[in-house]
Formats: sequence, C-alpha cells, structure tokens
Amino acid sequence: MTNTPKLDALNPRHKKFVLAYCETLNDSEAARAAGYADRREGWRLRQREDIGAAISEILEDFVMGKTELLARLSRDARADMRDFTHVSPVSREFWTPARTHPEVRELAASRKLHVDDLDDYDLEGHFGAERVAHTADGVRLIREHVIESEVVIDWQKIEERGQLSVIKKLKKAKDGSVEFELVDAVRAKELIGRHHKLFTDKVEHSGDVGLVIGIDVIPPEGVRDDA
Repeated sequence: MTNTPKLDALNPRHKKFVLAYCETLNDSEAARAAGYADRREGWRLRQREDIGAAISEILEDFVMGKTELLARLSRDARADMRDFTHVSPVSREFWTPARTHPEVRELAASRKLHVDDLDDYDLEGHFGAERVAHTADGVRLIREHVIESEVVIDWQKIEERGQLSVIKKLKKAKDGSVEFELVDAVRAKELIGRHHKLFTDKVEHSGDVGLVIGIDVIPPEGVRDDA
C-alpha cells in the first residue's frame, strides 16, 4: 500500500494500525495487528484526528468510481457458468446384491423361479462371468457399470479471466464434489438498467393520502369576488 503524507506523519505503531485498518476495516483486528492488547483501543485510535485523516486519505483510492462500478456490474450481469465449466462423462462401477437386482428378478420371473433358485450358470449366462461374484459368506453380487455426467470447474480459466469475484458461494461436499453459486446476474442487469433510466417505477396511491390542492379562482372582470 502506497504511503501518503498524512500516513508518513504518524509514529510507526499508529501507521501500522492505519494500514491494518485499511486492509480489514475492523477496529479490533487492526488494534491487534498494531500490538494493542485491548481490542477497544482500535475505536479510540480511529477517533484521533491525525489517524482518521490518514485512513480517509488512503481509502479515497479504494472508493469505486461510477465507471468502475458499472464495469463490475456489467461483468456480474454477464456471468455465465458455461465460461469456465464443462460437462465430462464419468465412469463408475459398483456391486449390487443379486437378489435385489431388477434384472435378476425379471430373469427369475421369466423362468418362474425364486431369485435364490437361480444358479451361477443362469446369472453368468445373462450378465457374463466377469460381472458375477461372491462374497466370503456366499452372497452373490452383480457388477454394475454406469456413465454419469459430472460438471468440471476450470479454476485456471476462472483465475485467468479474473472472474473469481462472480462466484458468490462455494461449498465442498463430503463426496469431494464442489457446489457453487454465481452472483445474481438479473439483479446486476436491473441496477444497470436503472442507471440508464430504462425502467420507470409506477407508484399507485389509494385511500386518503392527505393531499391538499389549493385552487385560486379568478373572477371575470367586473365581478366582485365578495359578491
């Protein structure tokens, strides 16, 4: 952060507080960063005229101007997950108990047998030997193979395009998958539209709104108004 005249005029500890406050915008955190044990000291320091002036001088550079604000809103309005995600097929295999497998039940029904009466020959003939197995206690299993679609996030592309700020919420699930939510693009478009006066708010009043209208009556020439 660039030094400013008012910042340079402070002692080292106060300067450290000012810089920490401008980074965090938090009195307590800035006070701790400057070495103060009492977190309430931050509020007291910020009331000092010299420290307050130094903070204001630095923060002026961080205030967002109209052009930057509209640019950021425009970026949010154009946020599209297709810019940095793609759908990728994922192959997954798992084993299912044979007696609860739908195809095994259909096979047994077609032969008018109970599922437990089907032997390995029946199952291997239907599914293939490589898809039939047994557990140590003799439970027969059927191997399933499915292809699912998975949304893959290209984090490198997000960073290269400077679009990390359009991600409003990021959450990692227990299975390792990542859920994310983008900023409200519709709201951003609405704010831009209001700036350009594209929308007109219509206000309707009903009932007694306490409006008094005064009317001046000008009588025709030659007619007295007290007649």
